[in-house]
Amino acid sequence: YMNGEVNGYISIYRDISLQNKWEQELNIRFENLKEAYQALGKKSRYMDYFGELLDIIVGNGLVSNFHEYIVAAVAYITKVDACILRTYNDQNKQLTRRASYGVGDEWRGKDVILYKNSLAESAFEKKHSIKVYNILNEPKYQSTKLAQKHGFFSLMVLPLYVKDKFYGSMSLYLKNDSKFDLLDNDFIETFAKLISVALSNK
Repeated sequence: YMNGEVNGYISIYRDISLQNKWEQELNIRFENLKEAYQALGKKSRYMDYFGELLDIIVGNGLVSNFHEYIVAAVAYITKVDACILRTYNDQNKQLTRRASYGVGDEWRGKDVILYKNSLAESAFEKKHSIKVYNILNEPKYQSTKLAQKHGFFSLMVLPLYVKDKFYGSMSLYLKNDSKFDLLDNDFIETFAKLISVALSNK
């Protein structure tokens, strides 16, 4: 600026691309760290449940109602909308509901179901869990009207067995099939195996 006139100007620039890069890397590290702590907490809860179930198996557990404990533990960890635990009676070839979460009194009419041609039978024959993404399209499912009334859409059936001995089944219900991808299958399958051993000792 000279003699009342602007003769030029000076521009000062600061390259912030490097700073932005550092901030992005810092945010990524923070998110990774947060996820790691969450995963660690989740695994810790898993180990707590495994430990308690093992205590029950060896006779040191203090659970008043074993079946209710199983259902509560699975429902809490998996965040499913409903869970039903059934035990098998080899004499009459029936499955009896022992404990449940997320279902109403209407389900009492299905306290006992036939094992023959059931999803539990199919799961036991395969020695693996069965996922049903749409209950309405599954001909072996025996409680369609009740499922519709509760808004259940998808189902996971786990066979409870030790070697060739079948002890029962556990059914996990979801109101949205997209939640299937959020289920921790490794935990569920492993926990089901421990449940099977516990039932074999009953």
